[in-house]
Amino acid sequence: MNQKVKGAMAVAVALALTLTLTTPASALGNKTGNCSPSSTFNGYSGQTNPSQTWTIYGDVCGRLGVRVFYQTYSGSPIYYTAWSYGYNSVYRNSPGNTVLGGNHLAERGALSNVQISS
Repeated sequence: MNQKVKGAMAVAVALALTLTLTTPASALGNKTGNCSPSSTFNGYSGQTNPSQTWTIYGDVCGRLGVRVFYQTYSGSPIYYTAWSYGYNSVYRNSPGNTVLGGNHLAERGALSNVQISS
């Protein structure tokens, strides 16, 4: 590999790292997780709508949880709301700031918990 190509690759890697380290990840949207091989739960997060975790497999997925992560202004630390819990469907209102995404949880009792982010 010649020096020009190596230099260009080094610049590309440095730029990618800079963007990755300085820009918080936004994960708004829908995500699906597995409570078991045949049972799923879903998570949704949006900028203005409440974030939600839901399932039709309540007997397998157990207690569900949702919380929102957000920034109060660009470049501020990332904050988290408290968890909201329920069965089959649970909501968490937007804190009114810059929502980055939601964490969604299925507490499966004796089995390990499953967490996804949207």
